[in-house]
Amino acid sequence: MTYIDVSQPEPAVVATGIVKHFGPRAVLSNVDITVMRSQVHALIGANGSGKSTLSKIIAGFYRRDGGHISISGNAVPVNAGVAGTEAYGVRVVHQDLGLIDGVSVLENIAVGKGYTRTRVGTIDWGATNRRARAALAMVGLEGLDPAAAVDKLATWQRVAVACARALFDGLERVRLLILDEITAALPPGEVRLVLDLVRRLKELGAGILYVTHRFEEVMDVTDHITVLRDGKLLVSVPTSQTTTRQLVEWVSGDKVPEVDAVRTRIVSDVAVLEIDRLTTSRLKNVSLTISKGEICGVIGRAGCGRSALGRTLFGKERIVSGSLTLSGQRFTPHHPRDAIIRGVAYVPQDRQRAGILPGASVRENFTITNLSKITRGGRISGGRERGLVAQLIRHHNVIPADSEASIHNLSGGNQQKIVVGRWDLTDNILFVLDEPTEGVDAAARASIYNHIRACAAGGAAVLLLSSSLEEIADVCTRAICLTDGRITHEIEGDALNVRNMEHLLVGQISDFSPPPEPRRAMD
Repeated sequence: MTYIDVSQPEPAVVATGIVKHFGPRAVLSNVDITVMRSQVHALIGANGSGKSTLSKIIAGFYRRDGGHISISGNAVPVNAGVAGTEAYGVRVVHQDLGLIDGVSVLENIAVGKGYTRTRVGTIDWGATNRRARAALAMVGLEGLDPAAAVDKLATWQRVAVACARALFDGLERVRLLILDEITAALPPGEVRLVLDLVRRLKELGAGILYVTHRFEEVMDVTDHITVLRDGKLLVSVPTSQTTTRQLVEWVSGDKVPEVDAVRTRIVSDVAVLEIDRLTTSRLKNVSLTISKGEICGVIGRAGCGRSALGRTLFGKERIVSGSLTLSGQRFTPHHPRDAIIRGVAYVPQDRQRAGILPGASVRENFTITNLSKITRGGRISGGRERGLVAQLIRHHNVIPADSEASIHNLSGGNQQKIVVGRWDLTDNILFVLDEPTEGVDAAARASIYNHIRACAAGGAAVLLLSSSLEEIADVCTRAICLTDGRITHEIEGDALNVRNMEHLLVGQISDFSPPPEPRRAMD
């Protein structure tokens, strides 16, 4: 394998005084960043901080309005564009990976970079295959057949293939590799495999700009951290000289909310939700009881049925057999309104398709769950609506604090705050939360966790469906593991930690309990 000589480290990229405006609004103001070769440099900030804009300027997707950029000592013109920055040695792996399902690994790697050609101009498949194998070896996929279908790969392998594509035209040409939220779509159990991949890429000698909102990963894999806030450089510091808590406070500008000791919370014996041998098109003979004040997590690999369980409880998937009981009464939701009437709050996994009202305002997205709160005599009271929404905006720290702003003009994190916060307007006994902190910055995540705990402390039951094992370990009192629509194991107490859950998800089952029988027999 080829390695770049980094015995004398040099900057991969130096960006100084970067300025960018979108219309009259300044999104970056005199921002500096230097990424060294053979280092992983985190770029973090809250939603709207400018981190994505800065990375796109360095990659050539956006044209900067001011400042200078040099790559390995070579000045990059303002109008370089993507092709120009690639020529200088910048490569990007995006969150969506940009892979084409239905074709081979080889074709995904070669597309856009160019196949090796024969003297007469036809594709030299043998040479292209050798180049692809060399690129795959660089990312640890030496044994992967380039002819394999990319849509049959595990998610972490797809990330590795996308990285191999970035290295396809030769490691010696790569100066800076921008990794933009590459772990965002990973199922639990595979994040550590990708972090190992990042370490491997670092050893190859390129500089790595690691854009993420996951502070645990920042502390685990990076060497240096740059923090942006409101389009300005706040701090740039070696990772070894800071802590996760400090990062949260830098990003948010606030002290981190104190976290309750979840494991000491007293859970009532009063059942809120009882599931008895539930079967749907995705679930098979699921039995589970959740008590008043309990926060129960659900984990599982992709396709395990985790989200299907949430949709069923909210009346969005048909029950084939089995039964549900809510607060002692039979519960058969055929429609979301049936669930809402019975006191079920639901946060869907895909907020863009199922969570927000597209084209509507912040105000309308907040109040849609309970219009009766803002009506008098059958008519909406504008004053009452504005007052309630203003309270919700302040409580959940929605930015911008504009009730009439279009929901599409908000960052993903602020949209998620609304999807979670809208249930403050209803009286709920069961919260079904599917990835409630996805795309939310760390300070907002801590606030949502405390909000979840407050709901449980108030007597509600909470079902937390999450791909974040850290989230489950931090927030839940126990967790169940779903495999192919069946509950296979349950973890609670001291056994509820990330390592044990990872072992479950990769099939290394140890001394964890099998799923118990329902706590209460049902009619």
